[in-house]
Amino acid sequence: MTLRMTPEQYEAYERKRVTQIGRVTPAQKKEMAATWNGNVQPAKFNRAPAGKTAAASQSGFAATPLVLPWPPTGNTAVRHANGAHYIRQEVIDYRNQVALLCLPFKCHFGPYVLHLTLSPPDKRKRDADNAIKTVLDAIKGKLIEDDSMTFMRALHVTIQGQSGHVEVSIEPAKAAA
Repeated sequence: MTLRMTPEQYEAYERKRVTQIGRVTPAQKKEMAATWNGNVQPAKFNRAPAGKTAAASQSGFAATPLVLPWPPTGNTAVRHANGAHYIRQEVIDYRNQVALLCLPFKCHFGPYVLHLTLSPPDKRKRDADNAIKTVLDAIKGKLIEDDSMTFMRALHVTIQGQSGHVEVSIEPAKAAA
């Protein structure tokens, strides 16, 4: 038997999981707030007014981007040792920091179009797919239901500037005609 949650139930579950099960402790929240680059502040999504249905709140996501810090590389995110694999602490810290930034926002359920603007911190050569993978893994279950092709109808990536952040905006996918 498969149990399904409403978007509101999932949001409450995710908030409890992130804050109470030790993924992000109050001390870590304080530390992350102190180390956050003050020049790059997270923006807010334009959302539907409170009390609207889930379908109405999905259309409330607009083009105002959420600004995230530059992600660690995806090349070495997962390591293997003694027959097991694990995620590096740097990646776990990044996911926790993104989880904190996403707490005020509702998770988008259903098909969507994702816009990413990558602004690397310096002029080094980088593979965009490594940054994209780390960002998608970090926002999965927080801003978007899933990063699979079942839900992501289009991915638009723009690379500009050198300010060391990633702008994420989500819009619902238009229904097929």
